[in-house]
Amino acid sequence: MIGKNFQLAVNNEKDGNKSFTYHLQSFTCNSRSACFLLIHLIHAQFRVLFNLNKRIMKNVLYLAGGLLLSGLNPSFAQRDFTNCSAAFLNNKMIVTEYSNKGKSTVSEKSTGELTVCTAEIGPEKSKPVEKIVFKVAIRDKVSKTLIMYSDNTFRQIDIQDILKKCKKGDLIVLMTTDNQYALPHNEIIVL
Repeated sequence: MIGKNFQLAVNNEKDGNKSFTYHLQSFTCNSRSACFLLIHLIHAQFRVLFNLNKRIMKNVLYLAGGLLLSGLNPSFAQRDFTNCSAAFLNNKMIVTEYSNKGKSTVSEKSTGELTVCTAEIGPEKSKPVEKIVFKVAIRDKVSKTLIMYSDNTFRQIDIQDILKKCKKGDLIVLMTTDNQYALPHNEIIVL
């Protein structure tokens, strides 16, 4: 190290609104004590720079970590409305056809258990697979006002309990509580 030429220059380090410039001119170590002094001076300068930039580096690390996590999150998230579901009365799908042409109706005298289930939809027959949580509302035929049947969520409910609050022409509206379930035929006309 003795007889070696050292240079250090660090320019325009910023902390808030203050700007700092650090310069060390070229030094040649001609003796052991001069080399130790130079090493000590360089170490002190880097320590000052590190302390000034500690908060900045921490913020940069948090930002990088946040970006990494936000980039990973969608790959683990479930996509909206990817599971088909339908309304069933006594394990029989209510909608006449699982398409845009399908109609859902129940008689005022219908009885049995109303459920919303994921479904295996087939050309000839559709069957319930798993009951899912849903809410119930009633749309008045005349005013078109939508009123919650209950604040509760259900996996199953006696259809007569709902029909007691309905008139002919009203709509029973079923709502899923999880956006992974598609429920296109969510309105049931009371006949």
